[in-house]
Amino acid sequence: MQIQVEGQASTTMPSQAGSAVWFGRVLKLGLLGGIVALFWEFLVQTTVGWFSSSVFSYGVLIPAISAYLIWREWPRIKALEAKPWNLGLAGVLAGCALAVMGTLSGILLVSGVGLVAVLVGCTGFVWGSARARAIVGPVAFLAFMVPWPSYAMGSLTWQLQTLASTAGARILQSLGVVVFQNGNLLILPHDVLEVKEACSGTHSLFALLALATLMAFLQNRRWVQRGLLILSVPFVALAMNVVRIVGTGLLASRFSGLASNETLHMAWGVVIFLLASLLLVAENQGLQWVFAKFGWAR
Repeated sequence: MQIQVEGQASTTMPSQAGSAVWFGRVLKLGLLGGIVALFWEFLVQTTVGWFSSSVFSYGVLIPAISAYLIWREWPRIKALEAKPWNLGLAGVLAGCALAVMGTLSGILLVSGVGLVAVLVGCTGFVWGSARARAIVGPVAFLAFMVPWPSYAMGSLTWQLQTLASTAGARILQSLGVVVFQNGNLLILPHDVLEVKEACSGTHSLFALLALATLMAFLQNRRWVQRGLLILSVPFVALAMNVVRIVGTGLLASRFSGLASNETLHMAWGVVIFLLASLLLVAENQGLQWVFAKFGWAR
């Protein structure tokens, strides 16, 4: 009788273990399917935004970068304790509520924050709080892929256009160029330059913010150092677009009509963005040197 009990236990134990494995797989697939279903409309609209707006066209790269950041740390994450964390369910519920709010309001950014909360919450609920904390940074980086509301973009663009136009006009005047500013129009003796959205800085601002955030968290350990780099981005974007306006104004003052060439204008924009990116890289290196030099990096 005892032998039979042991035999039953030996056959039951693998069966129970196999059931647990299958239950875990079904739970994970169910969570994945639920997330896709809940955020499907958000994902579709976000993808459309990438290909319909040059401001957020860089967003197509963000999911791949986020996945790379997790893969890069995967050995460390995998070694962390995988103990289910019930509080992760609260993050999932909060993210679901944000997803509904975002859908009803039409604000993709709200749904984007909800997606981050759901992904982190699901990770904590299934794999534990330690692993959830480890992926917060890479998952939060997904927020950069979300297009901003049009009304917020319109207000920001107008403010940057005004600042860039004023600064560009003042610098051109200091260089001896006869120019009169009327809003975002720069009136020269033989030409009129309009400071459009592309020259306001918004087209490069969000991409540069993503780049600066990536550099800050990959290469810097101190929050002050990270904050200085990220906070400098609006000033870098504005300054480089002022350079673009001044360069265009100088060109127009000497070669009337050439400044309005669309191909030249687009090429000039690419050059300015590359220069702004290099400036951020140089600033990051400079901050690292200063913090190391004065012992602030420890």
